[in-house]
Amino acid sequence: MKLIILDRDGVINEDSNDYIKSPEECLLIPGSLDAIAKLNHAGFKVVIATNQSGIARGFYDLAMLNRIHEKIKTELKKVGGHIDDIFFCPHHPDDQCECRKPKPGLLFQIQKKYSVDLKNVFFVGDKLSDVETAHAAGCKPVLVLTGKGAKTLRQKTEQVPTFKDLAEAVDYVFAHEHCHSNRKRSLVILRHSFYAEGSPWRSLVEKALLGMTKSWHDNNIFLFLRSLLFSIYMAAGTFFYSFLCIFARPFPFRFRYAMIVKFTGAMVKGLKIICGVNYKIEGLENIPKNKNGIVMSKHQSTWETFFLPTIFPHSAIILKRELLWIPFFGWGLANIDPIAIDRKNKSSAMNQIIAKGKKCLDEGRWILVFPEGTRIPPGHIGNYKMGGARLAVETNYPIIPVAHNAGNFWRRRGFLKYPGTIHVIIGPLIETQNKKPEDVLAEVKSWIEGKMNQINTPT
Repeated sequence: MKLIILDRDGVINEDSNDYIKSPEECLLIPGSLDAIAKLNHAGFKVVIATNQSGIARGFYDLAMLNRIHEKIKTELKKVGGHIDDIFFCPHHPDDQCECRKPKPGLLFQIQKKYSVDLKNVFFVGDKLSDVETAHAAGCKPVLVLTGKGAKTLRQKTEQVPTFKDLAEAVDYVFAHEHCHSNRKRSLVILRHSFYAEGSPWRSLVEKALLGMTKSWHDNNIFLFLRSLLFSIYMAAGTFFYSFLCIFARPFPFRFRYAMIVKFTGAMVKGLKIICGVNYKIEGLENIPKNKNGIVMSKHQSTWETFFLPTIFPHSAIILKRELLWIPFFGWGLANIDPIAIDRKNKSSAMNQIIAKGKKCLDEGRWILVFPEGTRIPPGHIGNYKMGGARLAVETNYPIIPVAHNAGNFWRRRGFLKYPGTIHVIIGPLIETQNKKPEDVLAEVKSWIEGKMNQINTPT
């Protein structure tokens, strides 16, 4: 039996700090019902496990809760879906019951009724209590960024597959299920084709494959192997292109830059093919065709350092000079003439940014700045530094802000690459003439962080 467990508020419908007290307050998250219907059509039993302490608090009664659930079921029917069962805890937190999440009581009730092995069941939620419940019951936790998901992302410490919404989470579950079924199919082939009945070799190989299947299914080996393959691909590409960079050094800058962009583009494409990390862009029309300026981007991942130079021609990246000392990788960076600064000497670094930055801008190049200075985990805001804003004001060049959520899929210092779609938003030009650097930086930060909230919140 294929079964999946879903939290309700924040996964299927919008959450509210004031509780969902009536059908009218139950606002369904776009795409959630279609995702449930996809699960139904794929043969999954869909079960909800939800805390409903609003009953104990007197905000609504059992009859009203049933009306809310009827609304969800009615809307689901319109898209060809259904809920197989709903388990809920009506108790107050002070009751210390066993069924209120993060205790695993609800999930054990589901296990008993459906006779399922919970270690093969995904539990999709948006709260830390959902993740903790899944771990306590032995389920596979999946986090969505709808509801309180963005807050949970800041709270949790362990790696949990994280997706924008239920629709993306369901795609992940399907990919996982596909891998598991392929390995079960290989056992059938062995049983009927390759080994005679009673052969000790047949028994040995089947046990090995069953062990591989269990490991794959229980420990996200599929994610690990895809990530490992991409790491090998990236290391090989870096090694190959680094030597090309040495031989290309005498050639003109435009030739060298085009060669590096071929490499970074290949990395972005390789990540899509190998790990299933795609991207979508909003705001390409905001990039002027006959004007350059300073790009100030959110920094969460390595991905944006590969991607942004492919859409902003001849970018000069402001970076710490120590990166140029890294074998192979540093050779490639040096080939695109970045603005390398000594961060230990702040006054000298600022002078370098302005002098070298003005030269690059006057040559028609874009300047690429990550104002937070280092990769910041999703859901967090780094300390925005003044360098890019000061350069813009000193040179009177405009700024283009960029927001994205690449950190949800390729995390800071993280080996695993999670499948999904990176959302990139390119903002309108921010003019800097007759403005103070502090005001410019505040405007850039406000725009970027506002869009980050939009990216992590369904519309």
